[in-house]
Amino acid sequence: MLRPLAGWAVLLLALLVYWAQLYQSHQAQLQQVQTQARQGAAQTVHALALQTEAMIRKIDYVAVHLGEHWMTQKRQDFLEGLRVTQQTFSADTLAEVSVADAQGHMVFSSLLSDESPQSADGEPISIAKQEYFTAHLENVDEPPHLFISHPMLGWASQQWIVQFSRPLYDAQSQFAGIVVVSISARHLSRALQEVFPDPVDIALLLRADGAYIARSQGMERVLGRSVPSTRQFLTDPSAMHGIYEAAANPDGIERYYAWHRAVSYPVVVSLGIGKERALASVQQALHYSYLQNIVGTTLLLLGAAWITRLWLQRSQQAQMLAITSERLGLALRGANLGTWDWNWQTKENHFNELWAAKLGYERAALAPHFSTWQERVHPDDWPAVNAACNAHRQGHSAYYEAEYRMRHRDGHWVWVLDRGQVVERASDGSALRMAGTVLDVSDRKMAQAAAQDWRERLSKLIHQVPGAVYQYLQRADGTACFPYASPGIESIYGVTPEEAARSANKVFAHIHPTDRPRVVESIRASAEQLITWRCEHRVLLPNGALRWVLGQANPERSPEGDTLWHGYVHDITAEHAAAETLRLNAEYWRLALQAVRDGLWSWDMACGTVEWDDRIGEMLGEENLPATLRYQDWMDRLHPSDHERIQTEWNQQIQQHPEQVIIAEYRMRTAQGQWLWVEVRGRIVAWGDDGLPARMVGTCTDISSRVMQGQLRRVLIDQSRAAIMLVDQQRHILYANARLLEIFATPGEDITQRPMSSLHIDQAHFEGMRAYYEELSDCGKVRFEYPMRDVQGNLRWFDMHAVLRDPDEPDSDVVWTLVDITEKHQSAAALVMERLRLTTLLERFPGAVLMEDAQEVVTMANQNLCDWLELPGTPDSLQGLSHEALCKQLGPVRTAWLSVPSSHSDGEKRRNIEVPSSGGRTLEINWVPIVRNGEQLGRFWLFQDISERKQREVALTTLAATDALTSLPNRRSFMTSLEDALLESCRHPARSDVLLMLDIDHFKRVNDNYGHPVGDVVLQHVAQLIRHNLRQNDTAGRLGGEEFAILLQNIEQSDAMALANRLRQSVAQTPAITAAGKITVTVSIGLAVLLCAEDAVRNISHADEALYAAKNSGRNRICIWEP
Repeated sequence: MLRPLAGWAVLLLALLVYWAQLYQSHQAQLQQVQTQARQGAAQTVHALALQTEAMIRKIDYVAVHLGEHWMTQKRQDFLEGLRVTQQTFSADTLAEVSVADAQGHMVFSSLLSDESPQSADGEPISIAKQEYFTAHLENVDEPPHLFISHPMLGWASQQWIVQFSRPLYDAQSQFAGIVVVSISARHLSRALQEVFPDPVDIALLLRADGAYIARSQGMERVLGRSVPSTRQFLTDPSAMHGIYEAAANPDGIERYYAWHRAVSYPVVVSLGIGKERALASVQQALHYSYLQNIVGTTLLLLGAAWITRLWLQRSQQAQMLAITSERLGLALRGANLGTWDWNWQTKENHFNELWAAKLGYERAALAPHFSTWQERVHPDDWPAVNAACNAHRQGHSAYYEAEYRMRHRDGHWVWVLDRGQVVERASDGSALRMAGTVLDVSDRKMAQAAAQDWRERLSKLIHQVPGAVYQYLQRADGTACFPYASPGIESIYGVTPEEAARSANKVFAHIHPTDRPRVVESIRASAEQLITWRCEHRVLLPNGALRWVLGQANPERSPEGDTLWHGYVHDITAEHAAAETLRLNAEYWRLALQAVRDGLWSWDMACGTVEWDDRIGEMLGEENLPATLRYQDWMDRLHPSDHERIQTEWNQQIQQHPEQVIIAEYRMRTAQGQWLWVEVRGRIVAWGDDGLPARMVGTCTDISSRVMQGQLRRVLIDQSRAAIMLVDQQRHILYANARLLEIFATPGEDITQRPMSSLHIDQAHFEGMRAYYEELSDCGKVRFEYPMRDVQGNLRWFDMHAVLRDPDEPDSDVVWTLVDITEKHQSAAALVMERLRLTTLLERFPGAVLMEDAQEVVTMANQNLCDWLELPGTPDSLQGLSHEALCKQLGPVRTAWLSVPSSHSDGEKRRNIEVPSSGGRTLEINWVPIVRNGEQLGRFWLFQDISERKQREVALTTLAATDALTSLPNRRSFMTSLEDALLESCRHPARSDVLLMLDIDHFKRVNDNYGHPVGDVVLQHVAQLIRHNLRQNDTAGRLGGEEFAILLQNIEQSDAMALANRLRQSVAQTPAITAAGKITVTVSIGLAVLLCAEDAVRNISHADEALYAAKNSGRNRICIWEP
């Protein structure tokens, strides 16, 4: 017993070590993904910071430009500059431009027409206490700079805005006021949202003090708030960028944040990437890895348990099992791994002592060379090992892993698990050095052999089991087979295991045709929901015999999408025959009970229990009603109002007439919570020794219909919404229902025997009904509409219907039915007025309107419809036209605009299309059906002129993809063009595309010496030269600052070099004309041939490396990137 216990201890220890290493490996992978996510966020936020700084620089330029015009005191020039600014910015971006004097009094606002804006009390509007004014007033000795305020609600624009202000100085350099450019905070948030539309990933624009300026999602929740004071950019003002991890307060989503401080302005740009999404893929992979290792560990433990059992059962093999256990213990204890370090350039391969010991060598006996390893690998295993190693070395796999055999010093083969990874690569990506570990897995191979022996034994056992044990595989492509089936399947389905393994079609062919669809559907349901499959069905054998079988199996899903069931099927023909006999007997009894439609019950009065049959359960709507229940449970099912009455009646009848049939009517609660009227009849059939009743039996009858009929009669008359009265020939009221009394009598008043004339307006009105009485006598009935006065004296209209109580007797009493139709008369009058209002509204409606009724006939149109669709005539001439006639006037093109979706209930309920019309107009057409309670009453079309909106959409699309300063494509637009070019290059490998990275040399000196406005002119000048020197199909873009990128498609490297050189010379020879005079600049260019195997960012990096080489080589030159 000590040896198995020791073996188990070693096994568990080895598993513990393995799982510890697996956990560390998984944690390392998770940490690597987190690092990549943070690095990606840092790179993205850097680019976003550059774009943000360019946007703020543009606003700053506008503020400086407007301030200069204002200080020249040439109002016309200032207004012209303001007009240009308003054209540059969209209406929802630029909220306001204002100017305040040195005392903080506002002297100009673009939102007010007054020369000197004033408040409601006539006083000048003052902003002296606003932070964007005091910030400049308190720092007049510092160089002028742009101040960015907290978001605030504009007093004039009434929207959340951010104030960008610049100080104004007069000719004596004295503080003269400020100029303020107010930008919509919502616009800034939308700009961020366009880049990051997903609510999980957010972008933030913050002031240097941490206050929110804009947020891509949930801006309204952070207005007026700041980020926590613990953020690094607040605690360390000298830091320019950084990363952190936090859960944002507005939405509580945990993210990886990267931030970057703008160089020229007091703002911080922050980007948050959702942590859960970033880690989702790797966590899923780790979860799947854990599942695989759990299964492997379980199989290993099961194999070890089986080996232990064999050791105990075969004591005669103790010596051999002892050796095996010792080997297994040594192998598992060998969690100490052999290591190797392989230099690909020198072919040196260094091994540690454990690696050499696994092959029976001392470390010094093995030469540290590649051939030492290769010569000892089994020849049959070498191709696969070499292929796995090369795949990892070339970057096609994350790591190298292989199982193979190695020759031991004594000549036998040792199975090893070899794992490794490239730890050093050259600049071109080729592997230089690779390191890894070796684990002896010979014992695991032996365990697998033992498991195979166990499966063979299990197969022999299954052969002796009646029925069939099987595996059923349903592939994702719809085919199916039985990968394994015991020989018993032939006795069940008449199909051999080999035939079933090839295809399941023969098995299904023997299933009874009537049962086959049900079997297929049950398999489909089991596969979809992964629930146990259980099905009884018939099988037709080749000899014509019919048998019933019962199959049961549990499904599991494979990674490939296939479904595999493990189950058992056996013959239940005899059991099914017995069950069928019982079912037929029960059916005969059920038919007999249905013939009388009564339920049976038995009351054991001594024990206090009640038994009833299924018919009573059917009455109560309960399929699983217990056959026996306590007397109190039965009483609880009675209506509360019937409890006391029923107990009293039954006790009286039992005591007074015990020999007679006892009858009672009461209500019982159904399964749906409703009340069922039943009639119960019973008689005492047994007496106890004490002379008291012991058992009563009887029937239960559903009398709901009879009770309902009685109630219905009362409802139809007493509860009817129509007023009903019975009148004799002298026109006196003999009977009046509740509705008639409600209308014509005061509460509690009895109007029987009152003359009918008391209900009329006056006597003449009463006499006016004489003609209707004459028609009643002739026809036996009459119907008309007539006004009468109610008990409050109000005039009401009624639909009056009179019939003779005895149609064969003209002088019999008359039954009058009065239906109040006062609202109908009022609605008819209101409908006429509403149609007049609707017609007036349509004539003044800014769009076109067409309405048709349920018969597809035009009922309404307006003049715009005739004008826009170029219809002859007037709207009145269209009324009454059928849809087909209208389409003939419209022609085939415009007829298509009025196409109507299918009118089926599952079709479209409304439709919206946009079409171009004549005169350059774009129309939006809305088709809306008119439906009430599912009935189609008609339809109408609304036409709206959306030409201006479409023009704005085109302009916005162009603006979003264009750099505002140079009119070149911006970074995002250029990267899209580059990605498209890479895809096209991959489809046409013979084509050559070239990427240029261009940077203006010493551009910072231009800004420092002449100012940013002059620098912007130089940028525009260089952009113009780039456009002039490119071919028609080439693409240029501004990536940020003074950096440009150019995509040259379908061009050889030599031609690209010539073009780049022409561009470089053109820039150097053509000075920029600026307000500071002519300025000559040069450019440095990096050239790289596009590699379709790498992404756009990597190709940009190649050209960028060449650009920096040109910079470091003296500038004003071109360098080519070499792999």
